[in-house]
Amino acid sequence: MFNPDELKENITLEQSLIWNSLTEKSKAGQMLYRENRFVYRTGRIPAFVFGIAFVVLGGIGLLIFKEEKILEAISEAFLVAGILCVSVDPFLKRQLLREVDQELFVHMIGYDLPLPIKERIKKIVFGIKLYAVDKRITCTISSKDENYVLVKVTETYDLVNPTPIDQKYIAWAAFEKVENPQYCRVRGSGKITCQADTLKESSEDLGILKVTADEVSIPPTLDESNCHFLKEYELILPKEHYLNLYQIIPVIRIWIYVNAPNFTIQSTCQDRYENVYPDLFMSGEQLTIRWKPTTTDNAK
Repeated sequence: MFNPDELKENITLEQSLIWNSLTEKSKAGQMLYRENRFVYRTGRIPAFVFGIAFVVLGGIGLLIFKEEKILEAISEAFLVAGILCVSVDPFLKRQLLREVDQELFVHMIGYDLPLPIKERIKKIVFGIKLYAVDKRITCTISSKDENYVLVKVTETYDLVNPTPIDQKYIAWAAFEKVENPQYCRVRGSGKITCQADTLKESSEDLGILKVTADEVSIPPTLDESNCHFLKEYELILPKEHYLNLYQIIPVIRIWIYVNAPNFTIQSTCQDRYENVYPDLFMSGEQLTIRWKPTTTDNAK
């Protein structure tokens, strides 16, 4: 099983904070988690159980003590308190905790950072409504002619919604025209379904071709994600070139498999070799695959 404590030590501050937020490993996250349990639980008994008990006792008291004004008033108080405890109190406290969390967050970072940096980190953390886990990327590189190669890429990932409500999501992919995209398809399956495979020129960005699926609602993730996504595409690129794999949303753990039998791949992405990147990748960050044809000298 993957152990988050085995992450590399040289991750950035933003990555560390977001990782801690998503995995509830930070001191702040643990404190807020305990606070939530304290607010909604007394010992091991949920607060709504006391609310129901108050309603029952109050109702019985009103039936029994019709002639006893003081006891009847106490029974009414129990009844009202029980109704408030069950219907109103949890929602008010939950909202209060959210507001307190956001206001105190910038003061709980253990670095004496300027306020603009703290505000930026706060915006990133509380702005994350969806993230991906266990993204698997397969890249196949084969010669097309003397000057170009055909690059086939398949990406799969599970989408996680850590919030208590549905979140909107649009699956999409975009390419520069100079990348010569030949084909692209995005698809969602599981609890949601969506698909698109038509490359269209972007109306907002010059020289960009884009595939966009319909908007879907991602339900809250309880134990495991049931929202699976696939993205596959083909590009025609120079024989000695590179491919940037941009992350659109935060991703925890990426597997990369490169199949390029006649090419030399840079760094750890060797021919027919699978790499695991356990780090957190934020939106806009990238992994790069570089290649060049294998020559006799390289083979030696």
